[in-house]
Amino acid sequence: MIFETNRLRVRKLTISDINDFHKMQSDTAVMRYITGKVATFEESSVKLNEWIFGYENNNVKWPYAVELKEDGSFIGICGIIEKNEIGYRFLREYWHRGFGTELVESLLVFSKQIGLKKLKANVIIENVGSYKILKRAGFVVVKEDICKYTKLPEYLMHLDL
Repeated sequence: MIFETNRLRVRKLTISDINDFHKMQSDTAVMRYITGKVATFEESSVKLNEWIFGYENNNVKWPYAVELKEDGSFIGICGIIEKNEIGYRFLREYWHRGFGTELVESLLVFSKQIGLKKLKANVIIENVGSYKILKRAGFVVVKEDICKYTKLPEYLMHLDL
């Protein structure tokens, strides 16, 4: 386990996460603001295995699985991407339940514990829910840009820890 919140547990991904992981990666609503395209089962499997292999080589800080403490259900992923960028996504059925806010608050604590002094976040401007979560957590917009993956306008946000 990496860390816990009141309702969530953050842990390393495992191959047993593949079905839920693929469900998330193949959902157009979830991936709209991430890559702009959905993944095939094979693509999801390759990505999941790549990240698991990264743990074994101690060269990955991202992503971790997010699960419900009450029953161990996989609900999404989170972590600190290279260059101190915070990232997270959830299966659609777990949206609008406060998990994003709870997770981001704990990611900030985790970031401090591992010695980070500053965090970045990129959020598609249309993704109002994530923008509000990041703003409440103290992130400030420093620039507007175009996302290299989705080609949608995005905010580049920073937070000093």
